[in-house]
Amino acid sequence: MTALVSVSTIPTTHATSEVMPPSAELAALLPPGWSLDFPLARVRTCGALVVEVLQELHPGLGGRLQAIYGPPAADLFHIKGMTTALLLLALLASQPGGFASKDFLTQTLPHLRRVNVLNEEDDLEEDGSLARLDNVVSLLRKLLCPPNLLALPGAHRLRKRLVALVRATPDSGPGYQLAAFPLLSCTVALLRLIAVAASDAVFCPAPTV
Repeated sequence: MTALVSVSTIPTTHATSEVMPPSAELAALLPPGWSLDFPLARVRTCGALVVEVLQELHPGLGGRLQAIYGPPAADLFHIKGMTTALLLLALLASQPGGFASKDFLTQTLPHLRRVNVLNEEDDLEEDGSLARLDNVVSLLRKLLCPPNLLALPGAHRLRKRLVALVRATPDSGPGYQLAAFPLLSCTVALLRLIAVAASDAVFCPAPTV
């Protein structure tokens, strides 16, 4: 069986369109002087699902900061529901913009699928599915947050930014969305941007003599 999480050498470069300007609110949640050049977590879904979290930052050659990444703490994977949290991560990463509605997630993820509503009493099953989804999201947030940031006063709000609750809009019901850089780097999103750029490129043949 292929391991879901392993150490990898995911590059730290990011597509320009994925970079979002950090807000003062985000900077306030991190330690003073924290560099936003490195994502807090890196995810790769090409092949086996790989999750790495930032372990430490230290000065390298020339005084430039270097980031050390590694898998999340092993004890996290013994928590009930973490397998579903990993499936949720892979599912969100595969969606445009990293967003999926709650209704879609509860119908798609194993153990969260609702039965067909036959009468008013079955609404309790729907409420239970949504509650279980919220619990799974909480586990995923814990998985993606670097361990050395968990003790910060703003750790709870920081974790909520890694997998954000998106309120309902006229076009979609409420759902969850994976963070973008500088909080999270996802290779699926980067590959999608590259593919779009390639499809929009105009082929210019070399001039003939």
